[in-house]
This record gives sequence, C-alpha cells and structure tokens, in this order.
Amino acid sequence: PSLVAPREMGSTKKRGPGVRGRGPGAPTFGATPPRRGARPTGRTDSQAFFTSISSIGATLPFSSDGIGLTLQRRSRGPVYTCVHALWLIVMGTTLLTLGSSSLGMLSAWSWLLATAFGLVTFCGYWVLQRFEGWLIFWGLGMLHGLLWLQLLLIMYDGVWPSTLWLHHGEHAGEHLLLAQLGTVPMLATPLVTLLVYIWVERAYLLALYYDFSSQLLPQHRIWNMLWHITSPVLPLLVWAYGFNSKLFSDLPRWPGFTLPLAACCLVNSPLLYLAHTGTRRYVGPVRWQDSAWLIWSCKS
Repeated sequence: PSLVAPREMGSTKKRGPGVRGRGPGAPTFGATPPRRGARPTGRTDSQAFFTSISSIGATLPFSSDGIGLTLQRRSRGPVYTCVHALWLIVMGTTLLTLGSSSLGMLSAWSWLLATAFGLVTFCGYWVLQRFEGWLIFWGLGMLHGLLWLQLLLIMYDGVWPSTLWLHHGEHAGEHLLLAQLGTVPMLATPLVTLLVYIWVERAYLLALYYDFSSQLLPQHRIWNMLWHITSPVLPLLVWAYGFNSKLFSDLPRWPGFTLPLAACCLVNSPLLYLAHTGTRRYVGPVRWQDSAWLIWSCKS
C-alpha cells in the first residue's frame, strides 16, 4: 500500500501545491516520507519512518501538536519465520517424545499450552489472522500469568523438576521423562520465549489490545481488566482437577486461591499497565487491511 503525503490545513490560497495520487512525491509504504507537504513537527522524516524485527511502518505528521497518521504492517522475513518454526519444532518434538505422559506435572502442562499458543500464532498469521487476534487478546495474559505462576508456586510449595527426576526417575518411568530436562530449561524456556515474542510483536499487540478494548463499554472494561489479571487461575484449575497426579508432581498440593490470585496480580498488572500506557496516544478506531493497520495517534 502507498500513502499520500498530508497537505497543510487551511484555504487553498495559503496551501502550497499538494501531492495527488501516486505521483513522484507520494511516499510508498516502507520508504521515508518526503519533506514536502507536511507541516514541521520538530522531528525529521527519518524519525517518522520506523522498522522492527516483526513490523515496518511510517507516521505522517499532520500538525505541530503531534497528531499523525500511522501505518504499520506485520513483516515475516525468512529469519523471523525460520526462528519461529525452529522453536515450534523443538518444543513440539520434546513434548511428544518426553512429555506425552508427563502432564501430571504443572511445568509439563505449561509447556503444552505454550507450544499450542506458539503454533496458533505461527499458523494464524498465514491463514486465520482474525482467530489469531482473538486468541492473543483473550489468551496472552492468561499464558503469561500461568508461566510466572508455576515458577512462584513451585518455588513456594512445590518440588523442582530436577529433584523429582533425581529421586523418582527410576520408579515413575514415563511419567517424569520431561523432568530430566532439568529445572531451568523446563521452567525458563516457555517463559523466556513468550517474553521475547511479546517484545518482538509489541507494535501489533498494542494495536490489537487497543482495538478490542476501545470497543468495550466503560463498565465492561473493568471486567476485562479483571479477566486479564485473574485468568491464569483458570488453566491452573483445569490442571489441578484434571491432570495432577499428586504422587509424581511438581505441585502435589493445591495452594488455595489466595496465593495464586495474589501472584496473578503481581505478574499481570505490570503487563496490563504497559499495554494501557502504550495505547494512550491512539485516537479513533483501528483500520485493518490484511496484515496492515492504520491508526491516528497523538502526543500522550
């Protein structure tokens, strides 16, 4: 897609010759906007164009008070795609070969959910972007909180996976095969990769969060905030009542509701705060076109 350079506001007499259509003065997407046609905003055109690992975009300033029109597009280069696919292969094959019977451990359950989330985000970009966006909005905070929650609960009142394998590896058989990876790989790998994904895709995630939350009524936004903060307890409950073996488990005893809810508030509130402050500058609705979006922004 291409953008037409913004023209100065005011009457035709005060306005210089504008740029029409896709003429030589109109910037194309992915190129630095020209210096003509936009009022000075205190920043150069090279600062208006930006790129990251996962997205490219440009902001066209319309006035000196900071209002601008931002166009961004998700970018899936070969390096990004190969790294994402390789991560999925490692997580998936490890789970299939070692963890198919290890869901009695909370760390194995979290590993499974992190792998499923990565698979949906990888495939959703190519075939089902609407479903991917819906899953990210409702499930990202849940998974983020669960990965932190398992670490805190196992540290507080559980058993490290490496300790389980050391003392019960010979007796438990296939139920603890995934635990032989060790404590750090099992607990840190899904969490670190999710944090990297959030950082790399932050532009798309902010636009997605703003688009969903801005359509909610004020009273519904409060319930939405409560959902994002407390939702990690839901998959924890599913695991505790459906898969927890209690005998060969890294969290054999249910910790109650007070500690998990307090931990969810501790780990998900900063994420929600960053999403709120990152979208404060957005104005109006988000216009989506395939993998690109158009949105007005101003100084926060």
